[in-house]
Amino acid sequence: KSLYQNKNISIHELELFKQKDVITGCQHFIDQMIMTHGLDNLQVFKGGYNYYQRLNANFRYVNLDTMEAGRPLILEYPFPKFGAEHPDFQKIIKKSNNLGIDIYLDCAWLPVSWDLKLDLGQPCIKGIAISLSKPFGLHWSRIGVRWMKEHTEDTISIENNFRMVSFPNVMIGKYYLDKFPMD
Repeated sequence: KSLYQNKNISIHELELFKQKDVITGCQHFIDQMIMTHGLDNLQVFKGGYNYYQRLNANFRYVNLDTMEAGRPLILEYPFPKFGAEHPDFQKIIKKSNNLGIDIYLDCAWLPVSWDLKLDLGQPCIKGIAISLSKPFGLHWSRIGVRWMKEHTEDTISIENNFRMVSFPNVMIGKYYLDKFPMD
């Protein structure tokens, strides 16, 4: 509801994502991707979140020409280097749809962005994560939301199913969402 009411951004087709999980910020989402697929099997564009290179100084970034089928792509939206949509975003989507590359969007900064129109209806987009620390200054709370198009059984879903997520953090996130607009 808060995303759809945000006057600075436009997000479409979030309802296509059947699974919703609380996460400990977008870092949790990224760490689950690394645990599931392995750091060396992920595709990431240079100029994004520097975490991957911190984990492995020799991490191999991809570009539009070097993207490979069968390896998931984590793409920041907005993209940190540009503070906006990656300039090749539409080409990345098209190539991913053509090659069968699954895209997972790290949308940590989306709630505090301007003039972005995110269409989640593309078949290649399989997951999205959003942080609540950015719009509400909740960096001390570490809370966010992950949406997946298809049901995914992993540590995040298990933590949610068995209520292993920090309840105070969930209540703080809910309080802020109920009381304050993201924009």
